[in-house]
Amino acid sequence: MKKIILNDTQFWDWMDGDNKYYRAGLVGYTDMIVKLIGHTDYLSRMSNQGESLEHSKIMNNLSLIMPRRYFLEVQYCAKAYATLFGKFFPTLAVYVDQLAYIEWLLYTEPDNPGYRDHLVHMFKVAFVCEHFLSVDYLLTKVVDSQFKSEHFLAWCDMQEIKVAAWSPEIKVKVVKIALFLAGLLHDFGYGYYFHSKYKNKRHPSFCSLHFFNIDGCQPLAVSR
Repeated sequence: MKKIILNDTQFWDWMDGDNKYYRAGLVGYTDMIVKLIGHTDYLSRMSNQGESLEHSKIMNNLSLIMPRRYFLEVQYCAKAYATLFGKFFPTLAVYVDQLAYIEWLLYTEPDNPGYRDHLVHMFKVAFVCEHFLSVDYLLTKVVDSQFKSEHFLAWCDMQEIKVAAWSPEIKVKVVKIALFLAGLLHDFGYGYYFHSKYKNKRHPSFCSLHFFNIDGCQPLAVSR
């Protein structure tokens, strides 16, 4: 079996679209998704959405307080997300700088001392996934298992997706893209977790003031 060796240099080459080591890379997967879903021209005007982060007030503020090296990594990945979202999830593209903001808040939360990066991490997971699938034996096993899954086939039937008519090439692309997107999106719930955690913390204190109607707190009538 092919030996897989991964390091940070290879990861950033992958992010840059350097195909010296890889079959696809980040740029290659983006193009693959566009071609597969048939949206070659879809929202092409937003494909450079990452450039707007250069003028983001949030990113400018973060650049002043975050460790420089980590800020540059987060900024780079935020631009990559903005470009991807500009093509596939346009409603999210304008909020990418807030992902970076939440990431920093999670790092600095006193009640969460063991927090570790999740923004850059998601790209790294996608990078590792591509390397696993670069091994022909593993790719064959994954594709075979996926298209024999009773749960998956039942879902396809419900959606009226005729997977039986798909060519082997299309099946391979679907599995690769699914794993790629799973890597890029699997930790997106951390922002909601953070919001919910802080809502629970502030809720009792605000309610105790009796002046605010916040998250279900009913204000007391104030007599004059």
